[in-house]
Amino acid sequence: MDFPKKKTSFTVRRDSLGSLEIPTQQHFLVTTRSSSHYELDTTGGAAAATFSSSWSGQPPTLTTMRTTSSMANNDNREMQHADNEEEEDDHKANHIPSLTYTTDESDVWRAHNALEHYQQRGQFWNVDKLKSIRRYYVIAMTGILQGCVAYFVNLGSSALIEWKFDTAQAWLQQGHIGRAGVFFVATQLFLALCATLFVWWVPMSAGSGIPEVKCFLNGIDLPNVGDISTLYAKVLGIMCSVSAGFPVGKEGPMVHSGAVIATVLATHTNLRTPLSSSASFLWHASFRSSAAGANPGATPTSSSGNSSTHNTTLRNDVRVRNMVVCGAAAGVCTAFAAPIGGILFALEEGASYWGPSLTWRTFFCSMMAFTTLLVLNTLGSMFGKVGFNKLFSFGNFIYEQGGFSSFAVYELVGFVAIGALGGLIGAVFNHTNQVLTKWRLKHINPVRHKLRRSLEVLFLSLLISIITFTLPLWVWRTCTPIPRPNMKALTEAQVKSEQVMLKQLVQFTCPEGFYNELASLLVTDPGVAIRHLFHLHEHVFSDGTLLIFFGVYISLAVVVYGIAIPSGLFVPSLLSGAALGRYLGNVLFRVVWAFGRIGGNGSAADARAARVTADALAFSNIYALVGAAAVLGGMARMTISLTVILLECTGNEQYVLPLMLTLMAARLVGQMFNHDLYHIHIHFKRGVHFLEAELKSIPSHHDLTARQIMSDKVVFFRPVEKVGNIVSTLMCCKHSFFPVVDPEDNSVLFGTIGRNELCILLEHRAFGYPASSAKADQGNNHCADEDIVYFQGQSFTPMVQWAELEKSEHPRYPQIQEITRRVLDRNDMDCLMDLRPYANTAPITIQQKASVGRTYELFRTLGMRFLPVVNRYNQVVGTITRADLSPESLAKTVLVQSKKNR
Repeated sequence: MDFPKKKTSFTVRRDSLGSLEIPTQQHFLVTTRSSSHYELDTTGGAAAATFSSSWSGQPPTLTTMRTTSSMANNDNREMQHADNEEEEDDHKANHIPSLTYTTDESDVWRAHNALEHYQQRGQFWNVDKLKSIRRYYVIAMTGILQGCVAYFVNLGSSALIEWKFDTAQAWLQQGHIGRAGVFFVATQLFLALCATLFVWWVPMSAGSGIPEVKCFLNGIDLPNVGDISTLYAKVLGIMCSVSAGFPVGKEGPMVHSGAVIATVLATHTNLRTPLSSSASFLWHASFRSSAAGANPGATPTSSSGNSSTHNTTLRNDVRVRNMVVCGAAAGVCTAFAAPIGGILFALEEGASYWGPSLTWRTFFCSMMAFTTLLVLNTLGSMFGKVGFNKLFSFGNFIYEQGGFSSFAVYELVGFVAIGALGGLIGAVFNHTNQVLTKWRLKHINPVRHKLRRSLEVLFLSLLISIITFTLPLWVWRTCTPIPRPNMKALTEAQVKSEQVMLKQLVQFTCPEGFYNELASLLVTDPGVAIRHLFHLHEHVFSDGTLLIFFGVYISLAVVVYGIAIPSGLFVPSLLSGAALGRYLGNVLFRVVWAFGRIGGNGSAADARAARVTADALAFSNIYALVGAAAVLGGMARMTISLTVILLECTGNEQYVLPLMLTLMAARLVGQMFNHDLYHIHIHFKRGVHFLEAELKSIPSHHDLTARQIMSDKVVFFRPVEKVGNIVSTLMCCKHSFFPVVDPEDNSVLFGTIGRNELCILLEHRAFGYPASSAKADQGNNHCADEDIVYFQGQSFTPMVQWAELEKSEHPRYPQIQEITRRVLDRNDMDCLMDLRPYANTAPITIQQKASVGRTYELFRTLGMRFLPVVNRYNQVVGTITRADLSPESLAKTVLVQSKKNR
């Protein structure tokens, strides 16, 4: 390999270390086969410096470094909380690390980029184009696979629900009510048991998954949130929980499934052979996941040279984060058949960090997902027209008044009022679920009591099954004749659609030609019930039925959300809100008609005039749409994305303004009382410090500075450090990043280095004996023959390349406990490691006098994990982590400062 022949070197004189010559010629470590130590030849501005044979004297003393023994024996030891997982807590469950969204600009990183561009210079097909193609390949595969998953979930859950209800209905028609009830309850109990067993297997699969995805995109590395086992449990579990009759939806879990698919593809796909690797990624990823779980410190299969670079192109936190955003957008797209709504959902609710390029990538991923879903839905008609009724779609809302809108302008005031009512309902819903979740965390959800969680699921399943079956049987037994469509008022297409929906009304125990109103909402597929409320022009549901259904369904939904099953809240909120909206539409129609008749003299002409006035109002199905948006908006507090999702589901742009007004009113009213439900559940997660988009005004009004909120107890390394000190420090504390401080240069900040990089260096044995050590002549050379490169009569050992440091086993890095057991021995503790080539020599820092507002903005905007605080001499005086910027920590600091100022 040819390198520039010009050699530039400089000498750094140090009293204890002697002379260090740092040439910039080539990136190999010189080693002699007859000695057990490395000779210094750090090259290319990026080599792994070791220790020159010309060194004299003893290794540097460790008075400035707190070792394991001193930390263990010193009751007043000082330990820096260098990451959010370092927050001391009573349980190890609170140890949740953060993700690294900033690049470490080390010397090996600079050399890697320089060599890469040097090799590709002047070529049309360069490395950037290759990376871009690989990136979009992963994005496309994410959309395609998510479309397949959504189709499978839709198909499976619909088949189970149809089989369950058809079998029970057959028993009812034969007069065997008891057998039908036993079958109905037993089937739902079995499906509920299957759903909770999947959560028993993978606890991360419980709930909707949206809070977990939001945490990941905010920079919190929740355990198993992106594992392939989570995908299996989520997909199969949501099919069972929806089919078990729980008031849950499968739309939220689709967001999580898309995020998992994106994570697995980005971290497990071999990008040199993408087609074969993606075809088998589910099996391959599950094998790696189980193997890593059994042996988390297993040695990764490392590759050298360009192959390692190719295989790890997407394996870092920033790129995985961008893939997860695309996966979340694809999840919403396939859940609602709303590609643009999925993009806006990822922007509004998902991503904490957004860029212009991410907009195009999410658009591309949603396009591929939607295309896949539509192609799969044409299979039933031999690639003919798409059956949108097979998707979760509300059905198209057409212009019922010709070219005019289906509502009057003065009705917008009523829509705003419904939105405000939905905000109140959402606030009550969120508060009630918050209280229930606190009770569950205290009595049911301890880590060691999985059985209690499963028993709760079975109890609630039994309760819901009994309520669902007995309410139409005993409470609302009225049998109503099935109406006929109004042939004069409807078009031919509307009449056909109306006839299809009327046939879907549930007969239950009624005779032929009649239906049970409450059973048509409770004992049917939730998607079918929503289409009934949105599109039936006949008043097939009485006010009493709508009120009973709304009260029962939303009460069950608030209790169910948070139990040990995969569940979403979009469909329960939409369905209960649609029932409420349709009821309000019926009431408003009768009120307007009654007032119109009161103003007249009771003649037939006055009655007709009152009827005309009432008919000018929007039909109750429009109010059902507004009510659904109001309740969902009051719970989730989404505005832009939810407006577009509902518009794409309805297929009619005339409802833009009513939906905007409704959702804005619901958000404003709901925010007066509490947060949205997803944020409430995020704050219930122990050890999670979610950084909001903006800092609350209270800390900034108290003129807090970075020095007041930082931790001033710093654990650091020196540029050249003893292996024993590194190992003991990694063993005794949970820091993820460490400052590198040079005590012989006025203790200025040299850079920072991460725990993962240190573990990789230890695993690759990137250290050597000092020349003065007696062990240097014992011939204990740890370099294997295949690692030696002979060049110009000398033997060279390649340095630890950047490709090995850049997530060689992302996201599962070697652990220090396994390294000490498998790789290191007692003799290695006296070796020295040069951290300078691997340290981030351009760390982002903040001055100690900076305001807390600027500190928060810098930390969150750049997606930082660890922020050193320096004085005007660039000396580290403390560190700030995610935990230090949490609302609880800032509030505590405000109280302390207030007491000092008294």
